[in-house]
Amino acid sequence: MLVMKKKVSTLGPGSFFGEMAFLTYAPRVATVVAQENMLCFVLLKSTFMKLLKKNPSFKTWLESLSEKRLIKLNSI
Repeated sequence: MLVMKKKVSTLGPGSFFGEMAFLTYAPRVATVVAQENMLCFVLLKSTFMKLLKKNPSFKTWLESLSEKRLIKLNSI
């Protein structure tokens, strides 16, 4: 197995990650490393799916964002 360590992005306050695995049912494609202490909110997949079902416009926006993130990841 080939492991490549490349910086993909730097996220700031209010950012989120992990949505691609929930949307595509695929294994995660990146690892997150904190540069300083942080507080994370964990969202269960079942709760996430309920949010998407109740908010179609949010789902559309999130799918678009995830597509852009995947394109960026594949270009690295």
